Amino acid sequence: MSLFADILDVHTDWLTRKGFDQQGLGLTGTKEDLLNRLEDALFNTVCDKKNFWARKPLDINLQIAGHLGRHNQELVNFHFHYVYYPKRPKLNLLSLQAEWKGVTDTWLITGDRQHLLPSSEHAYQQLYYKANMHQINTAIHISPRIGEFRPRLH
Repeated sequence: MSLFADILDVHTDWLTRKGFDQQGLGLTGTKEDLLNRLEDALFNTVCDKKNFWARKPLDINLQIAGHLGRHNQELVNFHFHYVYYPKRPKLNLLSLQAEWKGVTDTWLITGDRQHLLPSSEHAYQQLYYKANMHQINTAIHISPRIGEFRPRLH
């Protein structure tokens, strides 16, 4: 098996385990597939003539929208930022940014620390929590005295 295929296998297995495949993103039956996009992007980056002699890391950015939440009705946008190191050759996921209804969250993935990548469902739950906490904080003014709540007057 080629080095290129080995790199892809590691990342596709990782993304599948974390729920970023078609089934996990609620995209079954569509042409949208993050794993195919990753393969195409890596292939194009590696085979691009201008990158053939590249010594510095090359960025690969992938975006996909998934349907998560109850009954897969919530549209969540995911942005994956990869870096390909042609000298080694190696592919690293640097960050994942998720966006839902104007609320965003970013996870930094350093090196090969796969445990830092949240599952697709956990990312959605984190966004849901963040959105609800923002609504609660804007609706209630919390007094400096612990336990004393006052409605905010508009």
